Amino acid sequence: MAGVVFGSGIGALLRMYRRRLDLTIERLSEASGVSDRTISDIERGVSTGPQPRTVAALADALRLLPEERDSFLAAARAGRVPTTPTEGVVASPNRAVDFSGRADERALLTSMLRPSPEASGPAAPIVVTGPPGVGKTTLALECLNDVTRDDLLFVDLQGFKVAALSPLHVLQALLRQVSGPSAEFLTLDEASAAWRGLTSSAPFAVLLDNAASEPQVRPVLTAKGDVRVVVTSRRTLAGLEGARRVTLGPLRRSDSVAFLRRSITDGQEADGDLDEIARFCADLPLALRIAAARIASRPQWTVQDYANRLRLEDDRLHHLVAGDLNVESTFALSYMALESESREFFRSLALLRGSSFDAAMAAAISGFSPGRSTDLLDELVDLGLLESLGRERYRLHDLLRIFAGERLRREESDEAVMAKRDRLLQWILDTTTSAGRTYGCDERTPGPKGYRPAPAARQWLLTETAYWIDAIREAARRGRHEDVCRVVEALLDFSGRVASGVDWLMLLELATASSRHLGDTARLARSLNDLGGRFTILGDADRARSTLQEAMGVAEAIGDTHELGCALLEFSELEDEGGDAATAATLAARARDIFRQRGEIDPEIRARTRLAKALSSYDRPAARTECRTTVALLDTPDLWPVTRVHALTGLARSLLIIGEWEDALAISERFVGEAALFSDEPDFLARALRHRGFAQLGLGRPDEARVDLEAAVGIARPYAPSWWTAEIDKTLEELRGA
Repeated sequence: MAGVVFGSGIGALLRMYRRRLDLTIERLSEASGVSDRTISDIERGVSTGPQPRTVAALADALRLLPEERDSFLAAARAGRVPTTPTEGVVASPNRAVDFSGRADERALLTSMLRPSPEASGPAAPIVVTGPPGVGKTTLALECLNDVTRDDLLFVDLQGFKVAALSPLHVLQALLRQVSGPSAEFLTLDEASAAWRGLTSSAPFAVLLDNAASEPQVRPVLTAKGDVRVVVTSRRTLAGLEGARRVTLGPLRRSDSVAFLRRSITDGQEADGDLDEIARFCADLPLALRIAAARIASRPQWTVQDYANRLRLEDDRLHHLVAGDLNVESTFALSYMALESESREFFRSLALLRGSSFDAAMAAAISGFSPGRSTDLLDELVDLGLLESLGRERYRLHDLLRIFAGERLRREESDEAVMAKRDRLLQWILDTTTSAGRTYGCDERTPGPKGYRPAPAARQWLLTETAYWIDAIREAARRGRHEDVCRVVEALLDFSGRVASGVDWLMLLELATASSRHLGDTARLARSLNDLGGRFTILGDADRARSTLQEAMGVAEAIGDTHELGCALLEFSELEDEGGDAATAATLAARARDIFRQRGEIDPEIRARTRLAKALSSYDRPAARTECRTTVALLDTPDLWPVTRVHALTGLARSLLIIGEWEDALAISERFVGEAALFSDEPDFLARALRHRGFAQLGLGRPDEARVDLEAAVGIARPYAPSWWTAEIDKTLEELRGA
């Protein structure tokens, strides 16, 4: 993190920018043409207002960004005019006449400010913190005016401007507001003693605005009497011992819309959506205030007119300007407080387009080590440029992401940006493959060495869904067909168990197209089988049939009996869904025989489970025999756990259909135990309880049945389809009525 520059003047800035480039005074002299004596005099404060030509030459040699250059030139101009160090920092800003929202935060801060009857001496300081533009000062002023009638002392600590006030200057500014211009103390010790003496005899409320660091604030906290201190800062100021904190974020959307509505005429609002304006402003109070001012100041505009200007992200910040209110400039003050490495890291985050991200993803895109990336993330959080969501997850405010993206395009080459995009894409593809391959493992069946354990894999895939879907699409767009096939294949088990929230049809179509591009017929047969199965699930029988016929043709042409068996199994499902159970049974039996001959126990059990289901509708003895044979195979060593639980649910269902209640109960009991291994997937347990409940009902045990069915529907209701819970609800209603 860049050091805080105390004191006012160009010298501190010159020293900071020179050290940032690791330049000696002599090397800067050579680069700028300015004598080393002049540079030394500026840095030591001997020369506080160098000539414009000198300053411009130094700015060129230091390669300052536009806003850095402006601040540098401003500091030089200020140095040519004699001023008191604290001029311009003690005038308390006016309260916002249109303050609104923040009901919860206002109540919290107000309660903190109210003095406790049993308290004596100064209260613990309160730090109001949050990202730039979030309205920290506005809220602090509002609450102080609500609560206290004491004299309000205000100091702008200039935390992110040309140079932050030193601790001495902060105390001088406070003392001067009470004792007048004559209160001048040359040392921090003298000023501190005077401050303690002053506050021991009268109550005060103090607002220290825009603090850069804890040292600026600590001398003020030595007050002896009834003094309430509120500090606003973009930083968390975690080093202030005993401080109470109020953290601000964006406004609630309803508050944002209400604020805009109060500022805009009915005629302007008639055309357009204030919710859209609030969304473009990301509910940031500064942006909302600017938007309201822009619309209100142009009576001929409508809300829609301004929304059209904000719609393009690349132009959005340029339209969030009203007079001296400027969102981009406000963000830039925090950005310029970062060291060059931290700036680069912050810029890289613009490429993460999801709603949030984790530390590992940030490390992948930046190229920094995981440890260094975590440190940099903490720094950005501390400065209010990033929001920590806990559990190593972070969120970049929409407008800050746009700002970071503009800086990325402005300050880095196209080649450097593309390298970061490539690094991120590769990391997401590789991590998705790793997680997908491990999905379905449990403690008894560990995944490949180095891969995530199954619960973590599932959680990562669920959390980062938007990222890996976009990565697969991007890989397909770039013609990276091997990557597309590899990743989608790794996700097949996940696709069979997590159906919602993912367009699996689109992903399987991409994998099939990539297989064709590669000319890999074995992969093509596999992709076609998966795609045909998805069409069956979606109820598109015609496309399922044509796709599976092609899969069978490809498999037979290359002699791939495994994929031929898979095609037969998918065809069996299709025929059963269409009502032709006999054909479904014939196809499933062929698939069973193929897998048995190949010695592939997992697909053989899937085929047997499918066969039992088809037989249950027209040949109950054969279905019973197939169920019992399959149950005996479930103890086969090294059987995949997911195969076992899927078989248990299918077999229990078939036994219920044919009225084999005792066998169904035994299978369901085992299913309940096996489902416990998948605690992160409660749908398994819900199905197990459902089957056991109906088996209990068939055996004439209504009380036991009711307990299981109520538990099943309680687990499943948040995510199960309505038809599934409706069947149980109807049965429960009948049981209660009986």
